Order: sequence, then structure tokens, then C-alpha cells
Amino acid sequence: MAPKAKKGKKSKKKKEPEEPIDPDLVSMAGDKLSAELAQIRDKLEASKIERNATQLEKDFIMDYYTNVKQEIDDYNAKIKNFDTSLQKLEEDHRMELKVYD
Repeated sequence: MAPKAKKGKKSKKKKEPEEPIDPDLVSMAGDKLSAELAQIRDKLEASKIERNATQLEKDFIMDYYTNVKQEIDDYNAKIKNFDTSLQKLEEDHRMELKVYD
């Protein structure tokens, strides 16, 4: 039998460096720290709401843009078809004129 392949060493996951703690927060009392945390959470919630509203507005604008672009393409196709039919009618008319001359 062939010898078994050796498994590689498992590497230890490196810890992500922690952000430095603001010295003002370290010296704060517990109740002030809780108030600061509540204020930061409120800001986060407001930012999430604003981001969602912005995303909805962006999606609305993109949908409107695609709808208008589709309508423009449809109208351009209709114009092209109409132009082609006019050219065909003109050609037929010229042929009739040649026949009767």
C-alpha cells in the first residue's frame, strides 16, 4: 500500500486588531456610558432608516428609467416600421406611375 499523505498544519486564525478605545469613554461613569450607547444606537437606527429610504428612491428611479427607456425603444421601432411602410408605398406608387406612362 502507498503511504498516506500528510496533512498540513492548521494555521491559527489571527485575531483582528481591536480599535483603540477612546480615553473619554474609559473615564466615563456607567450611567453616562449607557446614555452614550443609547445615543449611538439611535444614530445607527436613524442612519439605517435613511439608507433604506435612499435605496428605495434609487430603486424607484432605476425602475422609472428602464420603463421610459423601453417606451422610447418601442416608439423608435414603431417609427422605423412606419418609415419602412412609407418607403414601400412610395416604391409601389413609382412602379404604378412607370406602368401607366
